[in-house]
Amino acid sequence: MRSGKISREGGTRAIEETKRSLEEATRDGQETSSTSPRKDNARTGMKTIGVEPRFVPEEEYNRVEADLKRQVVAGNIREEEASRELVKLQNANNMAHIEKSVREAKTTRAEADALYKKLGIK
Repeated sequence: MRSGKISREGGTRAIEETKRSLEEATRDGQETSSTSPRKDNARTGMKTIGVEPRFVPEEEYNRVEADLKRQVVAGNIREEEASRELVKLQNANNMAHIEKSVREAKTTRAEADALYKKLGIK
């Protein structure tokens, strides 16, 4: 690892633990598909890249954020990796809200697609 404070194996282990905890957080209360990271959701016709649309409670987001900050300070993961994981949670939450708006006919599919493009999700 770059910091030199931990071995490559220790850093890899820490990253895997973080990914596992995020995956567990993603599965809480919702089934996730075991298909490839890039899949086509047949119901919405929407391509996702490793992100399941779901509502992320504020407490969960804060818990994951604090955990990632601790790991960055400890030198287990890089700040960029932690930021990417937080963006995944934010995108999952945004997608869930957008899809809910489409289902409730508050937003058209075209407007939703424009939002996805603007947010860089799709």
